[in-house]
Amino acid sequence: MVWGKEAIAAGNWKLPRLLRTLHDHKGSVETLAFSPNGKILASGGGNLDPKIRLWNLETGEKIRTLRGHKTRVLTVAIAPDTQTLVSGSDDSMLNFWNLETGKLTHTFWQLSTNITSLKISPDGQILVSAGLDGLKLWDLNKQRLIKTLAPFETFYAVAISPDGRLLASGSKDGSVKVWNLTTGSYIGTLKGYHQPVNALTFAADGFTLATASYNSSIKIWNLETQEITHTLYHSHNQVYSLAINPRSPILASAGQDGISLWDLRNGQLLSQLPGHSDWVRTIAFSPDGQLLVSGGFDKKVKIWQLVNNNPTYPAVVESRHFFTKNYPSKT
Repeated sequence: MVWGKEAIAAGNWKLPRLLRTLHDHKGSVETLAFSPNGKILASGGGNLDPKIRLWNLETGEKIRTLRGHKTRVLTVAIAPDTQTLVSGSDDSMLNFWNLETGKLTHTFWQLSTNITSLKISPDGQILVSAGLDGLKLWDLNKQRLIKTLAPFETFYAVAISPDGRLLASGSKDGSVKVWNLTTGSYIGTLKGYHQPVNALTFAADGFTLATASYNSSIKIWNLETQEITHTLYHSHNQVYSLAINPRSPILASAGQDGISLWDLRNGQLLSQLPGHSDWVRTIAFSPDGQLLVSGGFDKKVKIWQLVNNNPTYPAVVESRHFFTKNYPSKT
């Protein structure tokens, strides 16, 4: 794994400090997303309180509450220009919001499917939504559907590589399917689970992928070789969420037994974070790699800070060859 000489040292995440706790949700916190500039945090609530909160990360104050879903908000994503927020829910609605005004600008009804996961390409052009009726690619700016991939399959999670060329999807059948995001063409499948894959995320190097299933295991894949480099385990059954630090080889995983931090290079467990009084449902790293946020069934959002006063960061390394001849080129 290539991280460069200026990466944040993995050891700095052994003892992160709890910076603050955000209180406003009346039910579980189901999903979290940072704005690409790192100034805003969006948190989506559960069935008892299906609203989206926007937070000022510098002050910890709530900016506003977005009301537009009828049941739990499963996923949120913020566009690179920090103008648009997209949310998906159990209620089958895909909502587009103006982040500056907080106004709902467009709603798509998926009719028969939950929207389980959303990701936006680094250039802000493509939105990917996963659901019980396949993967959908959307033109984010025009807010229209481009195409549907695998319409008869159920997907629980999606991730986009940092260079925007690869799309990875976690399936109900336990497979991880990889696609060329530019063309929407299928590249190949990684098989390592017998249960649904409900979380996955790319590392900054573009060829390391972490995946989790309904069991307690996390698998780290090298997409160059299509091999599993490490298998990590939580002590309880389900891992709900994964996040990889964009500036350090650190994987965060959240589940029924809390938050664990791992060194991706050797699979070593670095630390387990106390603080939540119930299962942790979602986690996310800030774009600068300095903060980790977590939310769970205890109705709280916690912000953890890297213990490092003078961090330096590596540039994102382009994705490398995947399944050899089928790997998408830049053009």
